Amino acid sequence: MNSENRICQNCKTDFTIEPDDFSFYEKIKVPPPTFCPECRRQRRLSWRNDFVFYNRECDLCKRKIISIYSPDNSQVIYCNKCWWGDGWDPKSYEIDFDFSRPFFEQFKQFRTKVPALALVNDNGIGSVNSEYMQNVQYSKNCYMAMVSWKLENCMYFSYGASAKDAVDSMGIFDASEGLYEALYSNKCFGSKYIKDSSNLMNCNFCYSCNGCTDCFMCVGIHGKKYFILNKQYTKEEYEKILEKHSLDSWAGVEKTKAEFESFVIKQPHRFANLLKCLDCSGNNLTNSKDSKNVFHVNGSENCRYLENGDIEKDSYDLCVGGELGQCYEGLTPDHSNHAFFYKLCLEKRRSFIFRFLHVLSGMLRMCRVKAC
Repeated sequence: MNSENRICQNCKTDFTIEPDDFSFYEKIKVPPPTFCPECRRQRRLSWRNDFVFYNRECDLCKRKIISIYSPDNSQVIYCNKCWWGDGWDPKSYEIDFDFSRPFFEQFKQFRTKVPALALVNDNGIGSVNSEYMQNVQYSKNCYMAMVSWKLENCMYFSYGASAKDAVDSMGIFDASEGLYEALYSNKCFGSKYIKDSSNLMNCNFCYSCNGCTDCFMCVGIHGKKYFILNKQYTKEEYEKILEKHSLDSWAGVEKTKAEFESFVIKQPHRFANLLKCLDCSGNNLTNSKDSKNVFHVNGSENCRYLENGDIEKDSYDLCVGGELGQCYEGLTPDHSNHAFFYKLCLEKRRSFIFRFLHVLSGMLRMCRVKAC
């Protein structure tokens, strides 16, 4: 099968469907898309809010809560305690389908009646002491974490997995621990102000470094120790210079940031942050192969148009997801297989209900659907 150029039905620009894409669509038995990749992404993200929180009331217990839904949202919203509890009738939102009326009109009516989680997390179920999280599962002692799982003792954290004792960090994977202001780094320990790095220990202000210990303000170095501004020092010299920068004070950190930024901009930069990848395109991608247009993912295989995930195989058009296979057009279809057009669902297997209807995601609710 050859490549085929098409015109996006939404933005009217040209886009290309490759032979491998046609094979994927045929394999999962869906028609090729009529929207370009960017418009498909915008359509998915229009259903998503993971970072803007509101004050409102729980519609069941009337307690003041924090939610991703604004107070003027007409949908029924329950706090996590009420939603996971048994204090409400699962038949309270049922409606009869009227074949004389348009489906989407009835679906919208139905969706506003189905109780939704104020914040989507499994606190008290799979997580412990982690109430104020959004799109986070299997975590412990976390606060204001978003779009992650398998965290412990993390605060102000987003887009990551298997991290411990990390604060003000984003895109952290692979058993990293003890990080502060770290971005898209893996297997790093006891480090601060690092970005696009891996296998670091006790490093500060490092960019695109790998396998280093006790390095400070370095760019693009590998397997080094006691390096400052990409130059070798003795242990004694290193410790003396580090002490002079006063990283335990706000003024010292701000001065060091300015100095480091002026150094970084003069250094050669890699075209993309790809680590242990084969035949891949995108950025911030690790342990992956045969994946195109994939960003901020650990463990991608035979995938296209993905972002922010952990271990994803044979899947297209996903915004966030983990440990899944053969999924298509979804938001967080974790632990799922052959799941299409989903939002915030866990452990779904070969689900074809309301196939091709992207809005289906709003009525299905994570692991447990009370209507069952």
